[in-house]
Amino acid sequence: FVDVSKLKEESDAALALGVKIADGIMAIKAKDVNGLNDCSRQIEEIAKKLGVKDGEMSRAKTVRGHANKNEWLQVFMELGFLQTDIMNSLRAQGNAKRRPLIISGGWMQGLHYTSHVIVKHYSAQASNFLREPVLVKAIQGELDALPSEIKSQPKVAALIALLPGVYTAVNIPIEGSISKDGVRKLLETSGEIVDKITSVP
Repeated sequence: FVDVSKLKEESDAALALGVKIADGIMAIKAKDVNGLNDCSRQIEEIAKKLGVKDGEMSRAKTVRGHANKNEWLQVFMELGFLQTDIMNSLRAQGNAKRRPLIISGGWMQGLHYTSHVIVKHYSAQASNFLREPVLVKAIQGELDALPSEIKSQPKVAALIALLPGVYTAVNIPIEGSISKDGVRKLLETSGEIVDKITSVP
């Protein structure tokens, strides 16, 4: 849960939006209507704080409406359209500084979910799903390119500081694997940063 009223910095709101988008996707995959409704409300509140207009969030309401009717095929279809809308919005002028933060927050929450499942049902083959060196390197590059006043914000700085360790852990050969202890460390690291992102500043 994110206390949206306490998100004073734009960078904090962008990171939190990424986390809640990831939560929403997981709620859809789990067909968790209540979870999706809670995520949707928070996503809309954070998006408004970032200046997103109601019209640009209309498809999110459509996704929620289909979920409440248990129309999951339509939910998945609308989710695809919503992802396109979000990416188009992120490419729009004024969002260049928000995009890497939203993506980073979402990816760290996704890493947390995935590493949790892999630790619980560990196999060397399953651990290979965490192999993402190119993506992590790209995220590092985009964060490093942000203005210094954004990189110095506590939550952003904490994320940047943790990414080299994450990169080392996921930078394995194509057919390689991560030890169970290594996956557990990724679970702890991702949980630490997600907790920081969603905590009161």
